[in-house]
Amino acid sequence: MSIESARLPSSIELLPGIVDAVGDRLEMFVDSGFRRGTDIIPALALGAKAVAIGRPYLYSLAAGGQVGVSRVVQLLKAEIEHDMAMMGITSIDQINRGCLFERNRK
Repeated sequence: MSIESARLPSSIELLPGIVDAVGDRLEMFVDSGFRRGTDIIPALALGAKAVAIGRPYLYSLAAGGQVGVSRVVQLLKAEIEHDMAMMGITSIDQINRGCLFERNRK
């Protein structure tokens, strides 16, 4: 799923409904607006099987070439590992909706 419009809800807002609607019949890959490792975990928790990231790689490529891109990969990986450790999980497979806090939960 890719949304490139400020007039529509964001990918992360639409993701849960789409995942619920398609169930196991389709693997969801999502992009648009993901910049940090802390953005990736909620997308995975909401059912995305993969998260595409573009802008951080493009900026790092322009600023630092291959070394810059490698550094972004390291930073994203470190952020994800840190956040998983803070949640007490050791595997991406353990990330699910139960890992999220819903503000308006009743």
